[in-house]
Amino acid sequence: MKAITSNVEELDLGFEYSHLELPPSVFSCKTLVVLKLSGRIRIMVPSTACLPNLKSLYLNFLRFLDDESAANLISCCVALENLSIQRNACDEVRKLRIHKPTLRSFKIHYGNNIFYTDRDREDETILELNAPALQYLDVKYYISDPLLVANVGSLYKATLDLNKGRSCLSLIRCLEAFSNVKFLSLSGLTRGLKLEQGFPSVKLLKLTHLTLGARCVWRPMLPDFLQCFEKLEVLGLTKVRVIAAKNQVSRTPN
Repeated sequence: MKAITSNVEELDLGFEYSHLELPPSVFSCKTLVVLKLSGRIRIMVPSTACLPNLKSLYLNFLRFLDDESAANLISCCVALENLSIQRNACDEVRKLRIHKPTLRSFKIHYGNNIFYTDRDREDETILELNAPALQYLDVKYYISDPLLVANVGSLYKATLDLNKGRSCLSLIRCLEAFSNVKFLSLSGLTRGLKLEQGFPSVKLLKLTHLTLGARCVWRPMLPDFLQCFEKLEVLGLTKVRVIAAKNQVSRTPN
């Protein structure tokens, strides 16, 4: 770890052994601009952590010991613009709060092997995002807990791949927050999602490009769903399991 004391600007660390722990010096380097951490290593970030010049942070399959460690790492990056997270079942984080006024790009993928057995935590918010400068969002969310997105008025392009029960309500909440988005891609299971659940309140007046992707079941709601997007110019259907009947497709905007 001598590089940490050598005015390094980019650091890419990958580990194969889960018993390793990163030294605290990794989280106190004032010259770091890009930090990439990969592997099932234990991450414990002290409250004194400080990465004042970090612009891009990539976290792949790490083992944060608790919510506080994850919160400390994100909060200590006061200039953060790009954040990418891939999580797995070894992750101990229950609530992940991303409140970053500087954040411009955010990607988070939860694998389908994420699971929690504690019933008392079942209704807790797993991901909370508040990023007024955010322009690009990519979320793959294969768990049943709700997703809370707010204050993303600068969002330009969003990709959502949601799965399992209550993610349908998360989808509605997200769309309500996407007031200025122009490019939107949706995929994941939508079975059981009905318009009366909230879609009439969704109005994306600036959306021009919409893609409905794999595993979507849109036939019961596609025509009315499209009424939410008055300026829609391009509609893409990719590996859709059930497509609307011909008389319904005719109502789709060109």
